[in-house]
Amino acid sequence: MGRYLDDLPGHEGWAGRRLADGTLTSQFLVEGEFLGYRPCCSCGWIGAEEFPPTDQGEQDALSSWEAEHSGPLAALTIPAPLEHLQRELTSGLLEVAEDRPLAALAQLRQLREWCDRQGDRAARQAREQGAGWAEVGRAAGVSAQGAQQRWGGLSKKVGWSITRTPKGDGKYQPRQHP
Repeated sequence: MGRYLDDLPGHEGWAGRRLADGTLTSQFLVEGEFLGYRPCCSCGWIGAEEFPPTDQGEQDALSSWEAEHSGPLAALTIPAPLEHLQRELTSGLLEVAEDRPLAALAQLRQLREWCDRQGDRAARQAREQGAGWAEVGRAAGVSAQGAQQRWGGLSKKVGWSITRTPKGDGKYQPRQHP
């Protein structure tokens, strides 16, 4: 039995059973006929960690698929209903631009201003949730330096700052200042 995420088409997670010859199968096998579980995805991704050939091992492999593969992908995926609305808006603005280009320009200016505000908000949220500048930049289509230049000053504007965690793992944690 696989796992799906509604907003991540083409990715079904499953616990692959590793046979003695190293191959992975999704076929049902009795414990002892396989050596362990590996997290797998229908897209071809295979996790590095192997879990014991037990019911708990199977659940751990599926959880690993979510934590290491589908979760990070879903974090970058636009929910399907929003993607549909975006296509409708784009199509509608193209039609308006043909007949009423000045109205389209005015609407596009308003959208650009709104997008800038929402980009600021999303960057701040991403940083508060521990994303580094490289991750923020990648999501925004700019370099880590570009992201930091664009959004690094937000901490001064909104009253928060980012500090490295004591573990030194490159992740960031918010720290509120009085």
